[in-house]
Amino acid sequence: MNNKAPYTPPQIAYFLSFPLWVNVACACGVFGGLFGALLLILRKKLALVSYIISLAGLLASNIFHLTSAQSIDLVGGVGGIIFTGFLVLIALFQILYCRCMKDSGVLK
Repeated sequence: MNNKAPYTPPQIAYFLSFPLWVNVACACGVFGGLFGALLLILRKKLALVSYIISLAGLLASNIFHLTSAQSIDLVGGVGGIIFTGFLVLIALFQILYCRCMKDSGVLK
C-alpha cells in the first residue's frame, strides 16, 4: 500500500490560497460542462449556453493558474499546460457540435 500523500505541503498551500473568484470560475467550468452534457442528452437548446458558460469558467480559472508565478512549477509543468490546452480544445468542440445540432434542428 502506498502511504505517500498525493500533494506536497507547498502544493496544498498553493491550492488553499486561491481567491474565491477562481473557485467560482472552476465550478462554472465543471458544472457548466456537466449540465451541458445532460441537456445535450435531453436535446435541449440550453446545452449550448451551458457549454459556453463552461468554457468561460475554464478560461478564467486557467488564465489565473497559468499566470501565477508558482503554478507551473507546483502543478504539472509543461504537461499541465498541454493538458489545459487539450481541455480548451474539447470545450470548443462541444460548443461547435452543439451549435451544429442546434442549427440542424436536433436540439429543441
